[in-house]
Amino acid sequence: MAVVTVKKDAKVLNIDESEQDFFLAKGFDVVELDKSGKKYNVKHRATENKLVDVSKLIEVEAKADQLKNDKKELQTANKELEKQNEELTKQLEEALTALENKADDKAEDKTAK
Repeated sequence: MAVVTVKKDAKVLNIDESEQDFFLAKGFDVVELDKSGKKYNVKHRATENKLVDVSKLIEVEAKADQLKNDKKELQTANKELEKQNEELTKQLEEALTALENKADDKAEDKTAK
């Protein structure tokens, strides 16, 4: 059976994987050590038996709404920039073609003389 590490506040336990649900229900997060071996990264956050401050919840919801609005604005701006990029690419290709034609004409004039 696999061993799982759980953490709640400063308490860290190595438990059998079969006990994971029990400890999650008690408010322990399933964690693993990072590569440095000094910090725990949460793999599965326990949600039961954890209280959330209402003001913190409101703050987080407002931030989430703001991020959604920012995302929409950025997507709109991105679409506009993509259109501009297409137009500029087309203009560049036309200018390049015109220069190539002009160079070909000059080369033909020199060979005709």
